[in-house]
Amino acid sequence: YGDSLAQLSIGLSAEQAATIALRGNAVDVEEQDLFREVISKAASNYGFDEAQAAAELNQTEIERGAQNWPITLGFARLLSRVPGIDIGTLSMVTHDVYQYLRNPGISAFIDSGIKKGFSPAIETVVVGHSLGTVVAYRILRELNSSYKVTQFITLGSPMGIPAIQDMLAPLTRLTSVGSWSNARDAHDIVALYPLVPPDFPAWSIINKSTVQNSTANHHGIRGYLEDPDVAHWIYDALI
Repeated sequence: YGDSLAQLSIGLSAEQAATIALRGNAVDVEEQDLFREVISKAASNYGFDEAQAAAELNQTEIERGAQNWPITLGFARLLSRVPGIDIGTLSMVTHDVYQYLRNPGISAFIDSGIKKGFSPAIETVVVGHSLGTVVAYRILRELNSSYKVTQFITLGSPMGIPAIQDMLAPLTRLTSVGSWSNARDAHDIVALYPLVPPDFPAWSIINKSTVQNSTANHHGIRGYLEDPDVAHWIYDALI
């Protein structure tokens, strides 16, 4: 995450930063597999297929590419031409989600701090954004019905992505949560899918996929909080 930010800050393109982040020796194979699945799903959402991705590559890239990386690079190039799509954001969020879900030391440290904000029988409103939605979901899953989370609001969540759902499994009902609302900008490359059945069965999640996030990558928290419906969700939950 830090390396990618550093590369972006010195003027490299989002594609170059994503390439550095995902091809570095410090990145394990499972994380690369996760990124490949996420970016292929994103490309599919925009109507791109593997043949189009392959057409973006030269012979040297194909010969030197490990596993399925060349196709991933081709998808990144195709997506980089879509206005508002930020491959760097996708790479960094995927990395953060992977580290949180696969590194017990990181997740335990983060969870222990956030859990201090919850007390049984005290009404609580939880608003999560991006990776924060994954963290909040995991914590809320552990709370029993003595905790009173009147409203759970998720913004720009990657939890609709099948590979991330697999890492979160089992997807169980949140007994501590009264109501769950989820908002996404359809052009937010992180929030690829709404949170709907059959992935989230038997839940009455209110999904809004028409947010017009004004931030450059359609993912920024400010752009979500500016949405009138999201603002009303939070306001109504607090009054």
